[in-house]
Amino acid sequence: DVVFQSDEHAKAWFIRVTINSSKNLLTSAWFRKTIRLEDEYITTVEMESEVYHYVLALPTKFRTVIHLYYYEDYSTKEMAQLLKVKESTIRSWLHRARTQLKEMMKGDEGFEF
Repeated sequence: DVVFQSDEHAKAWFIRVTINSSKNLLTSAWFRKTIRLEDEYITTVEMESEVYHYVLALPTKFRTVIHLYYYEDYSTKEMAQLLKVKESTIRSWLHRARTQLKEMMKGDEGFEF
């Protein structure tokens, strides 16, 4: 066991070990392996990025529920607990947010409803 002179020494040691472990991971063969992404996947990512651009234009409460529901996979029940509102309110906000997104994206090519 290692005995440290003070809590500060223990903290410095822990930080240094964490930094070195991170550097080792970044230079490892596992981390450097790359694969070619299929064009289909890239198009999907670009489309999601465009959609998220519209999500960011929503009012805060609608943007929040859309993000939590679609990007973070929260259930309406979990969001209600997190945001301290009724679950029916969350469902209502999701409906209104989807409606606003459809209206904003109506004229764009590539989006079908």
